[in-house]
Amino acid sequence: MWLDDPVRLRRMILWVMLGALGLTALLAIVGVVDSSFQESYRMIGSGIAAVAASGLLLAAGRRLDSPKSRKTALFIMGLIIVQFVLALLAFWDPLRMVGLGGFNSEESFDFTALSFIPIAIPLGLFFYVCQLRGGFAAGLLGILATAVTFTIFLIAIWSANSRDEALWETGWSVWFFAFVSAGCAAGMGAERRSLRSIGLIAATTALAMGIAGIWNRPASNPLLSILVALAVVIAHANLLWLCKLKPSQYWLRWLASLLAMCGAAAVVYEENVRVWRDDLLLRLGTAAGICALCATVAVAILAAFNRRAMPVIGEDEVEVAEISIVCPTCRKKQNITLSKGFGEAACGNCGMKFSIRTTAPRCANCNYLLLMFRGDRCPECGSTVANGDRRIARPSPLPAPEGEPL
Repeated sequence: MWLDDPVRLRRMILWVMLGALGLTALLAIVGVVDSSFQESYRMIGSGIAAVAASGLLLAAGRRLDSPKSRKTALFIMGLIIVQFVLALLAFWDPLRMVGLGGFNSEESFDFTALSFIPIAIPLGLFFYVCQLRGGFAAGLLGILATAVTFTIFLIAIWSANSRDEALWETGWSVWFFAFVSAGCAAGMGAERRSLRSIGLIAATTALAMGIAGIWNRPASNPLLSILVALAVVIAHANLLWLCKLKPSQYWLRWLASLLAMCGAAAVVYEENVRVWRDDLLLRLGTAAGICALCATVAVAILAAFNRRAMPVIGEDEVEVAEISIVCPTCRKKQNITLSKGFGEAACGNCGMKFSIRTTAPRCANCNYLLLMFRGDRCPECGSTVANGDRRIARPSPLPAPEGEPL
């Protein structure tokens, strides 16, 4: 099947993109030459949409090589196809073509296609989070809330009360709740933190109060801003503590969380008190929020660097400082220190001598480096790569150790 061959799939998408580019150029020429061709803008727009969709599909298809990310890649490709179909509906308005466009269906299709953009991006993100350890609850909450948001948007667009601002405000409130609730629930099931439950309760209560305020328009409730700030601060802190940092970097995580609390406190004070003798507190709160954002980005960068792949020295040798093995004679587990991927040692219990060499695996067909690659097809040439087929390039012989060979 073509889905099982990522290279063939990418080539097919590439040809579709190139064909759409050529067709769009041809239609543009026809539209300029023949002024009576009134449907040219629809066809040109459809061609541009096909080019954009093909390019996004081609980028997402790069993740099909890894079985770990294949589900997410297919889901994102499905979202791209849905967005493309909605764009075609917006360009052509099939209800108008069959004589049912009396209630301005073209505008409704336009708004439907536009409103799906802020829905598709979070959906792809939340689906990816579902695949992570401890991310199922967060991803599921985000997907459900985002789906509810799009449903509310569709009601606001296609119902008779499409201009009712309350529907749009409700939809955006649920959209914001999706991110906050997912942030509070991240890591649930992997690590136990009581603050997660507090954050989810605060976010849910704030959503209920916010929707009630949107539809009933009562006087402003000070508790609403407090609950929103509390949920956001807990979600932010929860995500910070999920980032793996070195002990020497812990202070940055605390600093980012403290600055976020200060910024949230300033927002709550401004929302409820609304009495400013000067703008000093406002400026301090704004500065705290900006610094919290910068510190959060720094934490994310450090966490990414701490998870970096194993470095390669030269062309095939791997930098491994230590390796754990079990002696085949006495079954004792022990650590052996290596230098640039090489090492010789003897069992501390029975005296068995070891000679260890670590070498990076490569594709047997194109010599592409496959270190840390878990897919079943080479991302360079597309040939099937099984664990037993990974070639060890140019292995250098080691001198035979003294004593019984391993």
